[in-house]
Amino acid sequence: MTGFGSAAIENDKLAVSAEVKTLNSKFTDIFCRMPRTYSDKEVELRNLLSTELSRGKMELSLNVVSKDVRRSRNQCE
Repeated sequence: MTGFGSAAIENDKLAVSAEVKTLNSKFTDIFCRMPRTYSDKEVELRNLLSTELSRGKMELSLNVVSKDVRRSRNQCE
């Protein structure tokens, strides 16, 4: 029950990538790494992982990048 998966999607405003790593374990242990702005979704993501994967040590990494041109321009100045 060891595994790795990744996915990415983007549109005009955001680029989102997610990775899930799992290791064999008798118990369910979930670790989530994500931007603070999305911390309110952590419980929902933990529930989704635990329903899809029966047990094991799971690590979810979520990365969200804004493509806002105005913000990028201000950061360069």
